[in-house]
Amino acid sequence: MTQLTPNHRPDTPPTEDFTREEVRLRRYFLRQQVPVPDADRELERLYRRHRSQLVRRTAVWGSVAALIALAVWLIPSLVGRQTQQVVHTAPAVDEVTLQTARGERLTIGSADDDDALHALGATLDDGGSRLAYDDRSATPVQMQVLGTPARRTFHVTLSDGTEVWLNAGSRLTYPNRFTDGGRTVELEGEAYFRVAKDAARPFTVKSGPLSTRVLGTEFNVRRYASSDTHVTLLEGSVEVQAGTAPAVRIAPGQDASPSADGTWRVTDVDTDIYCAWRKGLFYFDHVPLREVLCELGRWYDRDVRFDPSADTDAEVFFTARRTDPLEDIVSLLNSLHKAHIRIGEDAILVSKQ
Repeated sequence: MTQLTPNHRPDTPPTEDFTREEVRLRRYFLRQQVPVPDADRELERLYRRHRSQLVRRTAVWGSVAALIALAVWLIPSLVGRQTQQVVHTAPAVDEVTLQTARGERLTIGSADDDDALHALGATLDDGGSRLAYDDRSATPVQMQVLGTPARRTFHVTLSDGTEVWLNAGSRLTYPNRFTDGGRTVELEGEAYFRVAKDAARPFTVKSGPLSTRVLGTEFNVRRYASSDTHVTLLEGSVEVQAGTAPAVRIAPGQDASPSADGTWRVTDVDTDIYCAWRKGLFYFDHVPLREVLCELGRWYDRDVRFDPSADTDAEVFFTARRTDPLEDIVSLLNSLHKAHIRIGEDAILVSKQ
């Protein structure tokens, strides 16, 4: 691996150890002025953890204040090129919102809606970054829908003490209070769950035909589209089922995703890959460039349009901070010379290099 050391000046000519591209990327990192300590620390930790894998690949990395790592490479794909244009639809909301059973749409953080939240048995905590429900509230039980916009995640504590972190462009449907009949929520998009233990009331997450049933555990559920469905377990045990197919139980450190034939594909994974979004990171490992670009479109609130000539099936390893401007991310991806990516008026445009 070529290493960009702190004592190497970014304005010096490239040497045999530093290519022009690496020097350009180092200049990019040195221009960053907004520190993100948690993201920086996680990037460094992920780099150390995967060092044995990274040394076998081509990587580009630099340091900003504290050491951070950003590695990008592409592996030629054995899959044929797509022949259809794909358009990714961006999230439809621009604020964190809560829709009530009466059809009211409340804006989380708006002083005008504080009284309405209290009437639902909810309060805003942690400086307005977390919505919390009180199980002792006497308010009538009613369903609510919490939605997140692009570039925003949000934390909610349900009435039973279960904590949920919603990723961008996601919706969670749940009651303001759980009854004795059980605990069931519905998810569109992606969320991380830390379920409060309650043996008498199993916790179920429904997402389209997918159903995940637990008693008390930590796991991540992702289903933005039927082709992008994952249940990743960190602690405890969960049972996943889709439609009438047999249920499958997975163990910590495993990921379950549906196969084309309706069965479940269970694999041992590094859970950091699936949960890095909670720590403010993009983290992709052997993921088709097409999926990376769709994730960027979802986060930055842009559609993604693919020209049929673009080769977007190659697999990519890519890590970056979610606070980075889209222009900088696109510039780094273009430095790979695998596809030509540009930012249009209302979409990310991808064509042949």
